[in-house]
This record gives sequence, structure tokens and C-alpha cells, in this order.
Amino acid sequence: MSEIDPRRAWLELLSVTTLVFTYIWLWQDSFEGDFLVCLILVVAITLSGHRYRGETPRDLGFRLDNLGQSAREVFTVVGPLLLVMVIVGLSLGWNREPPIARLMTRMSLMPLFGIVQEYVLLGFYFRRFSEVLPGSTLPILAAASVFALLHLPNAPLVFMSFLVGLGACWFYRKTPNLWVLGFAHGLLSIAVAMFLAKLLIVGLKVGPRALR
Repeated sequence: MSEIDPRRAWLELLSVTTLVFTYIWLWQDSFEGDFLVCLILVVAITLSGHRYRGETPRDLGFRLDNLGQSAREVFTVVGPLLLVMVIVGLSLGWNREPPIARLMTRMSLMPLFGIVQEYVLLGFYFRRFSEVLPGSTLPILAAASVFALLHLPNAPLVFMSFLVGLGACWFYRKTPNLWVLGFAHGLLSIAVAMFLAKLLIVGLKVGPRALR
């Protein structure tokens, strides 16, 4: 394969960001199946980019050979962080007890949702920014910043997403494994929703939904 044209990477970054941003702010809930349409378009753009570059699922981080190493690295940090979130939430009364059915649904879906988000953050944004920005720090900052801004106007969630984005990019650059990072993302989301709920005044909502 010939050298990657940076213009293509920038076009992909702009296309996905514009698509997701406009969906969140302009045409979400505007017609039945709108989320599916957005998802299909995003997947089409990202898959086209992977095919153009010859990127395999293993290249992106969907792999098992480094699963143990990645889990040790990630949960050495995420494990204590989860414990701190639980203790702080309970101590300050920021926790919320959702109905058991809602809790079970959230616990079953959040890991999958986390993998999808980490794929977009790492398999797409971080990898594309790494093609067009110099050094090792700028791609991390750029990917984490865009990821965080997609959570506007929920300021606490923007801040948390930026920190999570920085950490995820750092771990991914060291040991790329989307299964572990996605599962950790899901656990952190559950912990935030359950134990820091009152800190997040509008919960995990973003876009116009956070303003209602």
C-alpha cells in the first residue's frame, strides 16, 4: 500500500465528527430509525478507511494474545478508581439506586456500549490523528478532546470523558486491546451512573437532551 494521504485522514475525521455532532444536536429523534442511519454511515466511513489502509481487526485491537497484559495494566488503575468512586459516592450521598430491572439492563449493555465507544475513540480517532499529527502526545490530546466535546453540554461528563480519553489512548498506544478497554469503559460508566449520579445533574445525557 502506498503512503497514506493525510488529506484522506482529515476528511474521514471531519466526516465522522460532523455526522455524529449533527446527529446529537440536529436530527436525533427526528424520524424512526435515525440512530441506525447514523450508525450505518459512521461504520461505512470507518470500515472504508480500514480497508484502504489494510487494517485488520487485530490491528485495531480486537485481539486475545495481549488480553492478560492489557487487563493487568488497565485494571491496576481502573480497579482502585472504581473503588474510590464507590466510596466517594456513598460517603457524599451522590449515589442513586435505580430499579433492579433498569440496573440489570444497564449492566448488560454498558460493556458493549463501552467497546463501541472505545473503538470510535481509539480504532478511529486516535489512529487517524496519529497519521496527521506529529509526535506521540498531540494525537492523544486531539482524540481525547474530540471525544470529550461530543459530550457537550454536560460539563461534568465532558471533563470525565476527556480524562478517560487520555487514559484510554495511553493504554492503547502501549498495549492495544479494545476488549479490555471497552469493558473498563463500561464499568466506569456504570459506576458514574450509580455512584456519582447526583454529581451529574442530567445524568449521562448529551446534546439537547441535557438541556431539557
